[in-house]
Amino acid sequence: MSLLILAPSVAISADGWQSYMHMTSNYFEGLGENHRIVLTMETPFHTCGWNSAAHVNLNVVGPETFKTYTSVILAAWLANKKISINTNGCIGDRSKIIAVRIAK
Repeated sequence: MSLLILAPSVAISADGWQSYMHMTSNYFEGLGENHRIVLTMETPFHTCGWNSAAHVNLNVVGPETFKTYTSVILAAWLANKKISINTNGCIGDRSKIIAVRIAK
């Protein structure tokens, strides 16, 4: 089930697949055992707090999936491609990524 909130020029949706967007930045955080990839997107897309950011947490997805997400995210970044992310809930003020796809 999705919830769509419309603002003057911004649509923020709940969990699920998001529209294709460009990343404006991506970076890696390594805080003790809590390693994650943080993505910031060109438009707000969720209601967790920092509504244009999402992350993949190593402790949530496991090492092999973390490596796969890292590869897909970096491939999209280097090719300047839009991505769509599937989100499921919040961890802190960021949406939690559970899947990523690259636009053609």
